[in-house]
Amino acid sequence: MAEGMSGVVFDAEGERAALEGPEEGEGGGRARVLLAGGQRLLLPTGELMRREDGALLFLGSFGELEAAARGQEGGEPVAVVPVVEEELRVGKRVVETGRVRVTKRVSEREELVDEPLVREEYEVERVPVNVYVDEPVGPRQEGETLVVPVLEEVLVVEKRLLVREELRITRRQTEGREQRRVTLRSEEVSVEREGRRPAGSVSDGDGGRHA
Repeated sequence: MAEGMSGVVFDAEGERAALEGPEEGEGGGRARVLLAGGQRLLLPTGELMRREDGALLFLGSFGELEAAARGQEGGEPVAVVPVVEEELRVGKRVVETGRVRVTKRVSEREELVDEPLVREEYEVERVPVNVYVDEPVGPRQEGETLVVPVLEEVLVVEKRLLVREELRITRRQTEGREQRRVTLRSEEVSVEREGRRPAGSVSDGDGGRHA
């Protein structure tokens, strides 16, 4: 326990008691505390620890000690030795075992580098063509030269002859018979001489006669 036996004492449950002073007895030093209910207890000084705020901390419970003291007759303080159970708590914490200072320096040096470098150059040549095509023409490769056609739509007006239709004329001969009635005319001449008997009739083709 830290030096000095004055002030207040708190138990593990946070209950407060007044520290009256030390008292010597069998088994080592003890501290006399006065509880809020008027009960006095004698606590082993080895069970008291000093907190950061200056108060003392008792690892046991004032309530349990007070209940045990009520069972005894008389108003004398009851010396109670609390039964403390040790618990093992395993934890990790970072401990600084040393420090290392790292200093970085940048140094410069020159070296001769001789490496072949390849550089490509492209030569663009415009060649007039002026040729009409029926459909788009894509790029083509001619050796090391890439030929890229440049297309342009132009309006073309022209007059051309269009054969709209044909007339097919074919001569055909047919042979057949046809009957018809035909009127044919022939002439007859009669000659009469006066004072004489009439001459005979003359017809074409029969050699007519004369009187």
